[in-house]
Amino acid sequence: MDDLQPGRRVVVRYSLEPGDTHSTSDALGVVTAVDEAGLEIDTKRGPLRIAREQVLLVHEVPRLRRRPDARMRSSPPWICGASPLPPGCLRMCTGCT
Repeated sequence: MDDLQPGRRVVVRYSLEPGDTHSTSDALGVVTAVDEAGLEIDTKRGPLRIAREQVLLVHEVPRLRRRPDARMRSSPPWICGASPLPPGCLRMCTGCT
C-alpha cells in the first residue's frame, strides 16, 4: 500500500472492523488521498475513507474503456421498418427500404 498514488484505479478489500478478517468488503474506485492513517477512494457511491489497519488487499485495475459504438448498440423499435412511428419522429435508416 506504500506505493499507492492518487489517480490510480484500484480495488481494495478491507475488514469492516479493524483486526477482523472474516467480515470484509470490497471498494472499487480511484485513489484520491493516501496518508499514514489510511486512504480515500472515490467510488461510484461517493468518497470512502479506509483506515490503514483495515486494508487487507490492494490491487490496481485498468481504467474502464468505453467503446465508441457502445451507445449505438440497440436501436429504438421505430428505427428501420418496425411498427408505426411515434408522432413527430423522423425515420432514421441506413440501407432500409
